Amino acid sequence: MTDNRMEVLLTVSRLQARISNVFESYTGSSVARFSILYALSGSDSLSQTDLRRLLGINASAVTRHVQHLEGSGLVTRERIPGDQRNVAVSITPAGMQLLKGCENNRESFLSTLFAGLSHGELTTLLDIVSSMESHLDRATELCVRKDSTIADNGSTDDKETL
Repeated sequence: MTDNRMEVLLTVSRLQARISNVFESYTGSSVARFSILYALSGSDSLSQTDLRRLLGINASAVTRHVQHLEGSGLVTRERIPGDQRNVAVSITPAGMQLLKGCENNRESFLSTLFAGLSHGELTTLLDIVSSMESHLDRATELCVRKDSTIADNGSTDDKETL
């Protein structure tokens, strides 16, 4: 039996890059920035830490995207009282209007991307991708522990790089 795991990894990576490019062409917004606005549209505000967790990107990327959105007048940022390290982000009326304006393009994109897939198939796909995500979380924890062990021992013998 052939081990297709690497082919799946490469295909998912290509798919993610292509989805991002086509999504931006359809909507005029990056997936990350659109996702920030979309997440904020369902709440009064979210901390940048919450946005980082929702999007699965690092803190500096969230800051960069939020600063861009703020500069465009689509979000506002405000320090969280008692927490000098975190910032609350809220969507502005202009941000809500932009989301509503993108709605038809977003729907067209999603309909085209998932054409021919039944609700059951989409549910199965979501289950598979969610399972992969939870496995990746566990793999990340193992990497952190391994890096910590290497730092404690001062050895890098186990760690190869390309």
